[in-house]
Amino acid sequence: MGMLLLCVIFYGCGISMKRQSLIVGLCAACFLLPVFRGDADAVEKHQQGAQLVVQQSESDRAERLTAEGDRLRAEGDSDSLLRAVEVYQEALDIFERLASQQEKADVLLRLGFVYNSIGEKDKALEHYEQALPIFREVGNRFGEAATLNNIGLIYDSIGEKSKALEYYEQALPIRREVRDRSGEATPLKKIGLF
Repeated sequence: MGMLLLCVIFYGCGISMKRQSLIVGLCAACFLLPVFRGDADAVEKHQQGAQLVVQQSESDRAERLTAEGDRLRAEGDSDSLLRAVEVYQEALDIFERLASQQEKADVLLRLGFVYNSIGEKDKALEHYEQALPIFREVGNRFGEAATLNNIGLIYDSIGEKSKALEYYEQALPIRREVRDRSGEATPLKKIGLF
């Protein structure tokens, strides 16, 4: 019955009998024959497999966009930084759709860094504050410490020294916990200046 329906659909689309049999043969060769026969389990497995392929493709695209944003950010000129924001935002949208929390937090951190670099402190702070609870949720202590440190840097740069100190003091023990010796330097130096 399913094969007949498929042939009727093909005929209605103007597909020749020769092409119909080629397409049906290819479908059967790709293990889709049970789908046409109404095998519910096979249909579900096929749909799950197709969904995984699409998700992986989207994830790969977002990772390529993130790498492109990193390249643009490294160039450092204002045009490259503005383009990096666009590219990172596109990657962020994909990671949000895929519910990839770790990757979402990583891109938010990068966006905060770029916004800080172009002088948009409020936007930088907004992105860091979005990244922080996600890093905590996924248990990424290194990302949490980096974000706390960057929030401290923002508050320090806008003259809110007491708030900056709060964040540096939160970042320091985490940096020690994850044995990030080079990362310890900034909060130690900043705390020492207060």
